[in-house]
Amino acid sequence: MIQGQMTIEDLVKLEEGQTFDRKSARKDPKDIGDVVIGFANADGGKLVIGIEDDGTPSGFKNLPNREDEIKETLPRWIFPPPRYEFSNAEFTYPDGVKDKVLIIDVEQSNEVHKNTRDKVYLRCGRQNRLLNFEERQQLLYDKGLQRFEVGILDDASLEDLDLESLEKYGERIKIADPEKILLARNLAELKDGKIKLNYAGILLFGKRPQRWIDLARTRILRYEGASEKTGEQLNLTKDEKIEGSIIQQIETARILISSILRDFTQLDSKSGKFLTVPEYPPFAWTEAIVNAVTHREYSLFGSDIQVKLFEDHLEVISPGGFPSIVREHNIKDVHFSRNPKIARTLADLGYVKELGEGVNRIYRDMQSAGLPEPLFRGANGTVSVKLYNNIQSRRLRKEVDLLNKIQHDKLATLTEDEKKVILYTAENERITTKECTSLIGKSEDTALRLIKRLMACEPPFLIDKRKFTQDPQAHYELNPEIIIKQDRVEGIQTSDSSGTEMSKNQRKLFQ
Repeated sequence: MIQGQMTIEDLVKLEEGQTFDRKSARKDPKDIGDVVIGFANADGGKLVIGIEDDGTPSGFKNLPNREDEIKETLPRWIFPPPRYEFSNAEFTYPDGVKDKVLIIDVEQSNEVHKNTRDKVYLRCGRQNRLLNFEERQQLLYDKGLQRFEVGILDDASLEDLDLESLEKYGERIKIADPEKILLARNLAELKDGKIKLNYAGILLFGKRPQRWIDLARTRILRYEGASEKTGEQLNLTKDEKIEGSIIQQIETARILISSILRDFTQLDSKSGKFLTVPEYPPFAWTEAIVNAVTHREYSLFGSDIQVKLFEDHLEVISPGGFPSIVREHNIKDVHFSRNPKIARTLADLGYVKELGEGVNRIYRDMQSAGLPEPLFRGANGTVSVKLYNNIQSRRLRKEVDLLNKIQHDKLATLTEDEKKVILYTAENERITTKECTSLIGKSEDTALRLIKRLMACEPPFLIDKRKFTQDPQAHYELNPEIIIKQDRVEGIQTSDSSGTEMSKNQRKLFQ
């Protein structure tokens, strides 16, 4: 929700969206009431009355009684009454006449509000959506879940909080006292003169929230290959469980995943220079994790957030289905916060962008990187998002580059492991015994035998480069004699999805 005193200039420039709307004072007060209902049922918001659709301030000069009519209508029109506050912003017309607009700041509610005609609205982006029966039932269910984050923990106290992090947050919202910070953001309640923390407060700033919710954690899993296997074929290579507050989890996960993800080098067709590009756009995978931490169903005590990394994709899985009327097909247009107190605090800290905007940017960043669209799925009580890289296209381009460099009849005689070594050497200009061992996933003796075979070919594929027998800088390079001269490179026949062309016979060399 947009906070703070705003000038008429601010209100005119502000873009309408999930938490902001403008209406002419000519609008029926009951229609204005329906917008208030939509805000209260969603994330709260600011509604300004007295500005036209084109942004022109028109005020109340021709409707002198309309402001009173609105204030009298809202409590009679909406049930149960939501919490909202009125204020005004003044402005002056070019002829010097003064006027004002009416500002209604609507608080997000844990109840479902409707009008006297039994109609329920929900703010979805720039629209006020009328809900059908099934959507109303889902909203009722999710409003119940929203109450979970404000559930009181009688055995939690300020001593259980990371006060340093809480005070840093206080600097953001300009409140110094820890207790006042918690009360201002509904992360605690005052009972019998004592501060009582709720789940949202302990999850955001607790030293160890897992004392109350065992699996309120993020788990990072790295798999070898493109799918998850079990039993004797288990291919799990990393399993890190990240605990602490959800803010700490976001930061730790960001550091850990950054260390796992790869960078690729590609030729920029415009500049002609080689550029280093990440495996996935950093914002896309970070936002996927932030979304999971923000919107997971924390009342599911037996589940954690899982981030699974595979050879060709990354998947983030969050406990709980899609909230309210959010679904796979409308996730770019519809927003609903299952944990609005948590979402608001993370927004204050800069983790959550304009509500609903993060998902849209994931789509844009993936498209800009030339990667497939993200796949959001809701199934088996979870929501997941998959981000695919283009490792297959990258490999194919490397293979084509190699085919353009090395005599094809020579490559056809090599084993799969030998081709891997030649491809690696062609790309990196050299290879060491240690690198070869890691590349083929076999013993050092096996790697040495493979290198010797490649050196024994006629002409040799690899040549030994060392200054003396035990040279620590010893490595192997491609033999220039097997490289095709550029004027001998022939055109290539068939194209793949990346735009690189390759014949069927050439493809077989790498199958």
